[in-house]
Amino acid sequence: MSGNKQFKIWEGVFSSFAETGADNSAFEGDIWINKLTERAALAKALSQGPAAVAPITETSDYALPFIAAAIAYRTTPLRILDFGGGIGTSFFPLVQMLPTDQPLVFIVVENKTVCEIGRTMLLGESRIRFQCQLPDDELFDIVHCGSSIEYVDDWKGMLTRFSRYKPNYLMFTNLPAADNETFVTAQNYYGKRIPMHFWNFKEFVLQVESLGYELVLKSRFRGYWREAYPELPTENFNLQYRAKYFSQLVFRRTSGM
Repeated sequence: MSGNKQFKIWEGVFSSFAETGADNSAFEGDIWINKLTERAALAKALSQGPAAVAPITETSDYALPFIAAAIAYRTTPLRILDFGGGIGTSFFPLVQMLPTDQPLVFIVVENKTVCEIGRTMLLGESRIRFQCQLPDDELFDIVHCGSSIEYVDDWKGMLTRFSRYKPNYLMFTNLPAADNETFVTAQNYYGKRIPMHFWNFKEFVLQVESLGYELVLKSRFRGYWREAYPELPTENFNLQYRAKYFSQLVFRRTSGM
């Protein structure tokens, strides 16, 4: 039917269910039931296995807007620290998804070049601020890291610094943490080589939890690299280092709450 240009999924404009002359019998018909059965069987298969994060959890959306919406109050500014947040990549969808009258303080920590571009591009936007250093003596509702903490040598020290902001949520998106052993590698990037971490999933989680947080959401994250590679291209490593996926993790603060 998808190849038939005359076929329409929706047809007719009516004022009531009765006027359509249609009914709900399709919900118990063979086609509907067979499709539900096939989807459930696939979902069940993708939910099983020894992986720390099951394949069924895969998502391509940052969880940041959804967590932000769940904890936001119209009378109080929502304070977010986006570490390695680029030129406001997470800011743009967030402000469109939250209510227009939601007060927001969104701080992006980036390198000098990125900060200068961000300040120019978002000149006059009072809700976002770009700075090259982590802020001192501030509190945040959320600390978010999207494709960033893996490029920090002293990642444990950075996690400790994040915890001092006492955020209700610590979030890591497109994080190279899976069932592999922890190791450091060099990422080839258009003629450059960037040092970065790959973590064992449980090791990374335990480190964050030691700072007074609990893991409340985990998913596989379908990053930009999936456009070019159907699977994470780590076959050049020995088996114990071959990561099969990147993760998205959300931690909630437990200490001092």
